[in-house]
Amino acid sequence: MRRHTPAAITCFSIACAAAHAGIVIDFNELAGNGASWSGDTYQSMGVVFSTTPEASLYAWGKDTSTYQSNFIYASTAFHANAAVHADFTDGYANFVSFSVVDSDTAAKQWNAQIFDAQGNMIDSIADTAGNADASAVFSFSRDQYDIARFVFNPSDDFESLDNFAFTAVPTPATASIFTIAGIIALKRRRA
Repeated sequence: MRRHTPAAITCFSIACAAAHAGIVIDFNELAGNGASWSGDTYQSMGVVFSTTPEASLYAWGKDTSTYQSNFIYASTAFHANAAVHADFTDGYANFVSFSVVDSDTAAKQWNAQIFDAQGNMIDSIADTAGNADASAVFSFSRDQYDIARFVFNPSDDFESLDNFAFTAVPTPATASIFTIAGIIALKRRRA
């Protein structure tokens, strides 16, 4: 009977957990009040945010008396008027959800899209919902891990994003690292 070492079991458990871990980003660690922030802030969590070349990323919310948490947007001016992109860096996602924040009552149509690694649009959502407490939640769910990019396009009503969540599977290279670590652990145990 073959016995598995604790190190091998741990490596296998880490690899399985990495393949199915859900990530939720609430943006609350960002400085609010319209502060700009770097899109690679969440790269260690598997996603890099960006926007169009002429715009910047901003956070707003918790530092004001109106909002309890931060939300993000992209802008060339003061209000959300540019697309927010999210590129998955450690593999592809099969699930993405997000809240839409809209602090006024003028409901205009925003849209969100998901793309595969070749830049082909897989799916899209267009809606007018959104409110100040970020309770308008939308999601994309796929049978396979093929979402490489998420794009949110606000209307001229200046909607923002909060509570960005995704489930991603590691790329083959990342999974290989876990496999190699497991093999080394097994060989060390046998020696």
